[in-house]
Amino acid sequence: MELHKIGDEKASREDAGGYRPLKGKAVPSVLRDLRSLSGKQVLDLVLQNESPRDLVQRLSEDDFYWMVKKVGEEDCLHLLELASEEQWQYLLDVEIWQKDRIDLLDTGQWLLRLYRADPRRLVRWLFEEANDLAYFYLFKNIEVKVKGDDEIEELRDGYISLDGVLYVKVLNQADREIIEGILRTMADEDFLRYQALLTGLAGLLPAEAEEELYRLRNVRLAEHGFLPFEEALCIYTPLAPESLKRGQIPELIESYLDEEIRNMVPVAPLFHTGIENLLMRVVHGTGDPVFLDRLRMEFAGLCNQILCADGLSVEDFDDLIRVCRKAAGYLNLALERLSGDRMDSAEDVLRINYFDFLFR
Repeated sequence: MELHKIGDEKASREDAGGYRPLKGKAVPSVLRDLRSLSGKQVLDLVLQNESPRDLVQRLSEDDFYWMVKKVGEEDCLHLLELASEEQWQYLLDVEIWQKDRIDLLDTGQWLLRLYRADPRRLVRWLFEEANDLAYFYLFKNIEVKVKGDDEIEELRDGYISLDGVLYVKVLNQADREIIEGILRTMADEDFLRYQALLTGLAGLLPAEAEEELYRLRNVRLAEHGFLPFEEALCIYTPLAPESLKRGQIPELIESYLDEEIRNMVPVAPLFHTGIENLLMRVVHGTGDPVFLDRLRMEFAGLCNQILCADGLSVEDFDDLIRVCRKAAGYLNLALERLSGDRMDSAEDVLRINYFDFLFR
């Protein structure tokens, strides 16, 4: 399984997926053109950039996910190789769970893609940051036996050993490629850690391990608007217009002025509503970059909460577009009613009210 190294692939093409200074957070042009380009064209623009790794890792986790969905799961190996471990984690958090249970088939498929993209880095990540996931996935998919030299002949077919002591059998042959590949790379990377991982599987309590993985996943995704189904449903609880804030426009909260937080701002969801209405006229017309970034972050969170409440799984890029248009349509209806279809009043409404309140 060879993958051409792409960190050094460079091409001097003006603005080929690079960043242009816009109002608010700089938006890579490749994100602006996601709807009009094919997946292959998006990937080509990334690889033609002078620094493709920097381009990809500067994307927020949400925007990276949008790009992966546009390029396609089976064609995104280059993107996975260029991505950061934080972007990997977000991708798995969104893709491998079915409600509160890990989907082992989806997990195996995504681990295989990551392995093909960058096997060494995947193994280091599983040893360190994603250690709990590694334990749980292997516990569910392999059988480990410890044998002495005089007992080797007792082993049935299907077992492999890298040290003559620990023998491993993959329970599902469909997962054999990814599991054996990961184990061999683990042993080559750090043999003591490899042995400790396999011997530690015997003490794992799978129900508790999965519950803890789910808790940590929810903590991470809550920052992006993803909530447990029961909590996400509150987005459809009606809110009376008179309960919205009115009057003096407050200053933006301090966190939106923090440069590190602004680097996390997703730009793709709000950019790809595909609707020209009062909401989008305010978005395109505002001269306040910090306010614009706040709108982008809130809109992405709202879309993610709608995904959770509707129980939707994102199969492709068009699913993301549909949710964005739904959110933007409802927001615009509320904005037109509250502002009388006036730009200045509409911006005031947006400055003092959160998107989730307006949606409700």
